[in-house]
Amino acid sequence: MLKNKIKFKARSKPSWVMLILASAVSYMIGSGDGFERGAKTGGQPEYARAEKVLNDIISSWIPDREIVSSARITVEPFTAQAGFFPDTVISLAKMVQDSFCVPAAVTLAQWALESGFGKNGIGDHNYFGHHYVSVKSYMPHPAYIVAYDRKQRPDGTWKRIPVRYAKYGSIEECFMVHGEYLAGSDYYRGAFRAQTTRGFIKELSKHYAEDPKYAMKLLAIIDLYNLEGITK
Repeated sequence: MLKNKIKFKARSKPSWVMLILASAVSYMIGSGDGFERGAKTGGQPEYARAEKVLNDIISSWIPDREIVSSARITVEPFTAQAGFFPDTVISLAKMVQDSFCVPAAVTLAQWALESGFGKNGIGDHNYFGHHYVSVKSYMPHPAYIVAYDRKQRPDGTWKRIPVRYAKYGSIEECFMVHGEYLAGSDYYRGAFRAQTTRGFIKELSKHYAEDPKYAMKLLAIIDLYNLEGITK
């Protein structure tokens, strides 16, 4: 389904990427590095380097899950590449925007971050990490799969926690439930009162994820890939 892909060039001014490099992942590249278009660091153009760091962030964010059901994996790893937004995904993000007023750029950024550009759909088309209990009332055909998430204990050891994740019949169903869930949940009412995409993300991130840098990561993806521009 997701065979036709489009890769978008980054914008010339990496404002949110610079913010991430300066605060969220300075340990990965060394703090205090400045970035200007055309500059080279370690043999790489500055923006190529920034994009690699952002892709590393996306990869590190995706939870380490062990699928323990017979769910079909619908997007094989070789069909998903960092920086590529399939035309199907772009169209669905716009549909969610038209139907539920969720900014298309936000939906695309969440898809990229939560699934690693489609590499990790949990199984059966769940590309947003939807917990079954959260979205079941919005699903036309409620169903779930079980996966084990790894959670780190205070002492540094890890434990395996079984989690029920929503199981969708198609990628279209996943995206539409995502939009309806955000629009219908009391948790996100503040986001829909926001006047800007950044305001929407600020309010969304208060409840969507535990990661304190979740909003900054979404904004960096939007800025790096000019998602507001391509969804107009």
